[in-house]
This record gives sequence, C-alpha cells and structure tokens, in this order.
Amino acid sequence: MVWVTAQAGREPRTGELVPGGIEGQLNQAIDNLAAILDDCGSSLDRVVRTQIMYTDAADEELIDAVCARRFGMPLPVRTAWGVKFLAAEPGSELVRVQIDCVAGTA
Repeated sequence: MVWVTAQAGREPRTGELVPGGIEGQLNQAIDNLAAILDDCGSSLDRVVRTQIMYTDAADEELIDAVCARRFGMPLPVRTAWGVKFLAAEPGSELVRVQIDCVAGTA
C-alpha cells in the first residue's frame, strides 16, 4: 500500500498555486498524487481511499465531478469535509483544497 498525504494545487517545480480556482487546484493536486503514486509503483486507478478537505461547501458538486473524471471506476471510497482554512504555506495565497489517498501497488 502507498499513503500520500497533503497534496494541494501547487505546481511541483515552482511551489506556486495553479490558477483556475478550486477546479484548477484539485486537478493539480490529483496530478501531484499521480506523480507520487507512479514513483511508488502505483497509479490513480489503484487508489482505494481518498480524503479531501475543502474551504467552500459550494464547491462540493465540482469536487464530485472532478473526482469522477480523474479516478477509475469503481470510484475510491472518499471522506470529504469542509474546513475554515487550509495552510497557505509558503505564501499567503488561498489554498482551496487538499487531498490524501491510499493506493495499492502492483
């Protein structure tokens, strides 16, 4: 099993949050998960569980849609909850979403 934690919508080379609001950040966070999983001999289609923290309840339907597009069927089990804020390290920009996952390996 592979556990990947605390992926936000940051471009790995620069550490900067990507544009595009919640959708851009969630897609980048999932791209980051995919790269880490690949390095560990796994992939998004082997994800069995995700945890997603988000800062705006109005984004729930968009989160559902992005996850449905990005993860294979059957969709992984997901726990999601709203939080007041997510750490904005290294700068003061607004982190809108963060995702963790557990995946199997080959």
